[in-house]
Amino acid sequence: MSDVSRDVAKKHKVEGHWIGKTTAGAICGFIIALALSGLLVRLAPGASIDAAKAETAMLFVPLVWTGVFSVAYLFRSGLRAWLWLGAASVVTLAIFEIFK
Repeated sequence: MSDVSRDVAKKHKVEGHWIGKTTAGAICGFIIALALSGLLVRLAPGASIDAAKAETAMLFVPLVWTGVFSVAYLFRSGLRAWLWLGAASVVTLAIFEIFK
């Protein structure tokens, strides 16, 4: 490895907060995905839960969960990921409960 590539590697060091980011993305992302899916079912037009609405809500969960899980790695640390995603999950659960 040349001196230039070592300097670049030192300058762009990847921090290690992988466990915190992964758990925040998995747990908080799942909560956010379920709350948004439930909100979709509650706010969608129609008198009852039909098959199309249930299928859409079911397919909505992994899309949102994957998105939130991916965003968790953009935070600087695991603590920041937990704080922001935890707050987002509390807000989505509160909105879900408001629209009963």
